Amino acid sequence: MLCRNYIMDMPQEPHALIPQREAAGKAYLTIHNLAFRYGEQLPWLYRNLDLAFKPGHLSVIMGPSGCGKSTLAKLMLGFYQPQEGQIALDGRDIRNLAANELRSVFGVVPQDTVLFSGTLYQNLVMAHPQATFDDVIAACKAAEIHEVIEKLPEGYQTEIGERGTGLSGGQKQRIAIARALLKRPKILIFDEAVSNLDQPTAELFALTINKLKGKVTMIFITHQIPRGLQVDEVFSFGGDHQHTTKVGVVGEEK
Repeated sequence: MLCRNYIMDMPQEPHALIPQREAAGKAYLTIHNLAFRYGEQLPWLYRNLDLAFKPGHLSVIMGPSGCGKSTLAKLMLGFYQPQEGQIALDGRDIRNLAANELRSVFGVVPQDTVLFSGTLYQNLVMAHPQATFDDVIAACKAAEIHEVIEKLPEGYQTEIGERGTGLSGGQKQRIAIARALLKRPKILIFDEAVSNLDQPTAELFALTINKLKGKVTMIFITHQIPRGLQVDEVFSFGGDHQHTTKVGVVGEEK
């Protein structure tokens, strides 16, 4: 009975079975007066938080571990619900969107790329099984991994091991970008995507991301911005969760 009640009390995703449809609008994402905490006895992660992510911009959410950066991404994706305030997509409260409609807008490049034992091609199309081979090549070229794959003995049919055995950290993350781009998202979230990369690899990764500017809105969640990243805004989360805005190329001498 306890298990049954727990399941019934779990928050339900809004209209999750509505057929997916092409999202309209430019995906202008705004956060207004947001407040969230994990439980009534736990401290607030944010109160009265206001942010705006402009279409085509590369915005950074920066701060130390535990300040709520990745939680904010989960709120954007509808996995959690705020206690106060609103997250809106092109003026529509995301709570009024079907789960699949909302998430079709987003692509996510996580900290740890999920790869399984199989071919590179199978790993790439798992997020979009209807993608054509030309779609895969275009996404891999945008992620700057196509030439690397082409040089492998079996190309896109090359077998990899569980968790991407045989690939470098940078190659795994580029595959994650390509896989996310296959969904043709309007907003691309990088959730601590460079935290496991060494500095030279992270800087090369930043150059790839720069080439996507203007083609997709990007939200880059990190505790340290890689040198060379062409940032439009930085929202800095601290102990008081206030934010500041900066503009420019990270690491560029003035």
